[in-house]
Amino acid sequence: MHFLFSRSARLRLFFPWIAGAIYIGALTAAIYLLFADWAYDDPYIVYRYARNLAVGQGFVYNPGERVLSTTTILFPLLLAGASRLGLDIPQVARLSGAFFIACGGLLLWELARILRTRAAGWACLLLYPALPLMLTTIGSEVPMYLALCLAALICYVHRRYSLASLSLALATLTRPDSLLLGVVLLLHYLFWVSKPFPWQSAAIFVAVIAPWMFFAWHYFGSPIPVTLMAKQFQGTLTISQKFAPGLAALVWNNLHESYFAAQAILAVCGVLFSLYGRRDWVLLWGWSAVYGIAYTLLGVSRYFWYYAPLAASWIAAVGVGIAALVNLGERLTPARKISLPLIGAIAGSITLFVFVCQARSVWFVQEKGDLRYASYRAAGEWLRENTSATSKVGTLEVGIIGYYSERPIVDFAGLIQPEVAPQLANQDSYEGAARWAMDRYRPEYVVLREDVFPSLEATYLAQFCRKVFAIPANSPHYPWAVNIYHCFAEEG
Repeated sequence: MHFLFSRSARLRLFFPWIAGAIYIGALTAAIYLLFADWAYDDPYIVYRYARNLAVGQGFVYNPGERVLSTTTILFPLLLAGASRLGLDIPQVARLSGAFFIACGGLLLWELARILRTRAAGWACLLLYPALPLMLTTIGSEVPMYLALCLAALICYVHRRYSLASLSLALATLTRPDSLLLGVVLLLHYLFWVSKPFPWQSAAIFVAVIAPWMFFAWHYFGSPIPVTLMAKQFQGTLTISQKFAPGLAALVWNNLHESYFAAQAILAVCGVLFSLYGRRDWVLLWGWSAVYGIAYTLLGVSRYFWYYAPLAASWIAAVGVGIAALVNLGERLTPARKISLPLIGAIAGSITLFVFVCQARSVWFVQEKGDLRYASYRAAGEWLRENTSATSKVGTLEVGIIGYYSERPIVDFAGLIQPEVAPQLANQDSYEGAARWAMDRYRPEYVVLREDVFPSLEATYLAQFCRKVFAIPANSPHYPWAVNIYHCFAEEG
């Protein structure tokens, strides 16, 4: 027992925890400061659910309308708790995103340590938090969902199945497509782990998920978000690009970047190396493959955050590719007199080159931001200050406008009113669906970016509405003009 009282032993015991805490704290602060003003439209739907829940209006987007228009459950619950404490919901969401991205880097490092590819872990510590695609999801539930999935994977590899089930259940409540990872782990256990089935672990998963399932069936009529149907109908539009073609376009458009080409080579080498000697990495690759196949079969339209799970596996594969280079160098050292420091220097230089290129892209991304934010927020605030609390507002992008207006929203894309979504296929355009929604729900106000729906503006809005507020294009603060119409009469 003497080691318990040895200062050096205590330092060795606690140093990994201290180093991890410093890494997460410093990285969280750096990412948050860099992306403190980052915003895009979709997460504001979640923020509105959280705020309505916090003020006692229920888990709804429009008060009085029990429609499940969010794919995340746990994230708005956490945001609602923060709101009850008086904290700003968008800022808390961005801070949590920074924290969970930092956690993701550390979790990949831990996974690489367990799988005896330490060089991959060091690369992931540096590259994962500097991945532009990952950082652009800040403010959404995606960083939290990926961190929980990685935690579940680590617990599973450790054979700590109860903790793996708990992590997977929390991930599923954060985003239901976490179940795809569960499918991969279940199949691996059934076919490659020669042990009795862990019924206790399965019971933990069911116990965590079941309360939400019962609540959703009673409250909404179904636990399946209506957004899934809306995104599928959006994918049928002629102007839309589905998930698989969008992924191909994303890869093709980045191949001209030298660092991305280097990443691609390393990623291929990493996957091949893992198949040869580090086969537990196949769990991560298998999750990505099942995820990509599932989203392709669903036929949803492309959204950049859909590719974040694949990007996480991509960075891991790059890290394993760097580990493969180090492993090759170690094998050649005795025969070819290649020094290990030289191999380490080459691997480190490649990692640093990729990191610097990624960081450069991150800087450009965070400076650009979402060009709609300022205009949409201004429109929402004008509606809140100049309309009655019961005035219905029709618009195409409902996140930012809906959050800041605090008014009942009619959604022309079918995310809030599920009856609108099939009209996207029937009309083959957002404009046709908007006209149908106008006739069906009769919003008193309509908010549109100028020239988005020219026919609707020239016909219906010109005849039955009048422009009451305009935000002129004033680049760069207001790059697009936004008009607000007051509709004062019904057609016919």
